Amino acid sequence: MERSTKAALERRLAGFVATCGVLLAANYLLPYAGLRDDSCQTMFSELQWSREGNNHAFMPQHMIGDSWDFFYDVHLEWEDDPAVFRQEAPEEEARHEALRAWMHRPERRHNRDALRLVVDRLCRDGRRFSLRFRSAHDGPVVAPDEVCADPSLRRVRWWIPVRRFETDEPLPPWMRP
Repeated sequence: MERSTKAALERRLAGFVATCGVLLAANYLLPYAGLRDDSCQTMFSELQWSREGNNHAFMPQHMIGDSWDFFYDVHLEWEDDPAVFRQEAPEEEARHEALRAWMHRPERRHNRDALRLVVDRLCRDGRRFSLRFRSAHDGPVVAPDEVCADPSLRRVRWWIPVRRFETDEPLPPWMRP
């Protein structure tokens, strides 16, 4: 191999490795910006998030957005006729029922961004539904009039990766009824 070709290949390889390292480091720094901690190496015991930040002892983070919010007692009801939708799109109906069942899991709280993905999907598919939830464990029930028109429930952040079905978690023992 020619010397200049080998040097060019080594520079490209070094650039690729450096880019991967920067992206990995940026991912691991996302919790410190209050953006997310899913797939980040945040090896903290009982790290608890609130609207103001978290309980990290040495480096408390502050919230930039509402991605750390969780909803409790989520309940979704179809307003359109499920029988008609089932005949028109049986595969979609099965997927919608799976999403509805995921929302209705007892004693779970759901991440706001994961709920946004579900609401956006159902709205894009043309489903009409009502949604009720609590934004705090002991807070009042919220029931938006037009779920699909509410930007706080449909503003999906595609630049933040969210695993749809693993972003709900059990209620901590002190929150269970």
